[in-house]
Amino acid sequence: MKPMLEKISFTADSSVKVFQLSQPNFDIPWHFHPEYEIALILKSHGKQFIGTSVEEFEEGDIFFIGSNVPHVLINDQIYHRGNPDLRAEAIVVQFSENLLCQHLLDRPEFYPIGELLKKSTFGIKLSGPTRNDLHDYLRKMVRQESIIQFAMLIRILNMIERSGDYRLVSTQQSEEKKGDKRSKRIEIITEFLLDNYHQDITLRQAARHINMNVSSFCRYFKKHTRKTFSRYLNELRINYACKLLSDETLSVSQICFDVGFNNLSHFYRQFRIVTDKTPKEYRKTYY
Repeated sequence: MKPMLEKISFTADSSVKVFQLSQPNFDIPWHFHPEYEIALILKSHGKQFIGTSVEEFEEGDIFFIGSNVPHVLINDQIYHRGNPDLRAEAIVVQFSENLLCQHLLDRPEFYPIGELLKKSTFGIKLSGPTRNDLHDYLRKMVRQESIIQFAMLIRILNMIERSGDYRLVSTQQSEEKKGDKRSKRIEIITEFLLDNYHQDITLRQAARHINMNVSSFCRYFKKHTRKTFSRYLNELRINYACKLLSDETLSVSQICFDVGFNNLSHFYRQFRIVTDKTPKEYRKTYY
């Protein structure tokens, strides 16, 4: 089966995306993306498919997946039976293939990282002391501001390559074709949303922006983002709201309207759906 191209978007003030995923089971299909990815499995077990590799995965595993390497995690059947006590959880770090330019990688300090990026096209699975050391490090990384996340990422990549506590999991390098017309459309619409999330954007406007009718657009958008248009836009707005909550001079109601919501109760409802907290609880917890 041909892997699906996943479009990953970054906020305007960050080149590194760090988030914690928690759901009944990992529901992301066989896919690839130009961005590099580090994933720490916090809970659940099953089978990992990375490139040509098929192996078991378990809690505590850490993977480093290179640019355009097809991959998927499929939980064992026990996670598909609706047991509320079982969760699939992971911390995921994603960064652009252009984050570290060749000029930088040619510097002697960055040589180990350059070598690791090349090897990541086979898919990498960590082991030994380095895997254990990175558990707490990745947990802390989730709650840092963007510049600190960038610095932590550089340290993580350096630690992995210098330690040698890893193995390549795929028998051959993998690279999917980039830049076809279908993937260009999703790039155009996600960039449009990043630029205009604070405006009143309708579904019809979004569809018209890439010359599609509404029903075709809804199917296309869901296929490439695994989310409905409204859910994607709400999560994007809440993501920016979380950043603005670090500024205690801004009121919650001001942030609500600044990120594109025109109703305070709707903002509170969506904020709780995305973060499991109210805006005030989030501000107290993280700031």
